[in-house]
Amino acid sequence: MKTGSTAYYAFYLLVFFSVAVPSVSFAAATVSPAPKKIKCMECHEAAVSAFTRENHHFKAWGGNLDESSCSVCHGGVEAHLKNPSKESIITFGKGSKQALGEQNQQCLACHADSKTVAFWNTSIHKNSGLSCAACHEMHKGRDAIKPAVATCYQCHRDIKAKMLRSSHHPVREGKMHCSSCHNPHGTVTKHNLKEDGNQLCYTCHADKRGPFLHEHPPVEENCSICHDPHGSRHMKLMKQKLPTLCQDCHDWSFHPGTPYDLETSFGGTNPSARVVERGCLDCHSRIHGSYAPTNPGNGTNSGRSFVR
Repeated sequence: MKTGSTAYYAFYLLVFFSVAVPSVSFAAATVSPAPKKIKCMECHEAAVSAFTRENHHFKAWGGNLDESSCSVCHGGVEAHLKNPSKESIITFGKGSKQALGEQNQQCLACHADSKTVAFWNTSIHKNSGLSCAACHEMHKGRDAIKPAVATCYQCHRDIKAKMLRSSHHPVREGKMHCSSCHNPHGTVTKHNLKEDGNQLCYTCHADKRGPFLHEHPPVEENCSICHDPHGSRHMKLMKQKLPTLCQDCHDWSFHPGTPYDLETSFGGTNPSARVVERGCLDCHSRIHGSYAPTNPGNGTNSGRSFVR
């Protein structure tokens, strides 16, 4: 019995150390070493300490740090040590004494080969006088990008106002970002869109892609004819309330009373179904396209009319 108990406790200790020891060594391996003391830290200790936790430090220098590390981005450190002024070294952002082009060139010296910035030189942001530091900040830890959506809103306040409307993409909820649709570094499309026209919308709304037996021309042409992607006061990001939106094109129809009004809604017993709730979509529910057959000879016209 005693021998059995000894074997039981020996087995228990073996299991304990096999689980506990690797976890201890893993925790020790992930702790960042204390930053090496370099001359730059005499004045910029907080910035250098933060840099040791930042992506550039690990990816470019493998965790090693000396004055030459600072020189890669900031230029001649030796000259700055002799004359510690902003003019003697390259700095970034609003307080920099260097031109925007010189600041950006320091970043492009390493990042020019990235496909993300392939169209930077022709981008609206570059040509509007923005520097890399307007959206990116160093010495702030692993993520060098400022809070993405809030940064965009600093300039694009009209878009922020639209995003606050009742119908909007889930940017406020954190499920999407501006960069979900736009590449801020530039693209070959309008508005820095990642894809051209409908192709961008189809990346999420593939059910609207088709091809359909009966196509709706504005749907084929551009989703933004009917929808405002940044926000709307009307359902489904629609630019206008129904039926007004439809009547931009369908100013004549088989239905009486065009343009539709509220004459039957007040003073009568039956409100018009065309001006309440979903308007035209109450009947024409397949407005993006339909697979239903059409045979005017026997009165079947549901497909072409997007009824089903």
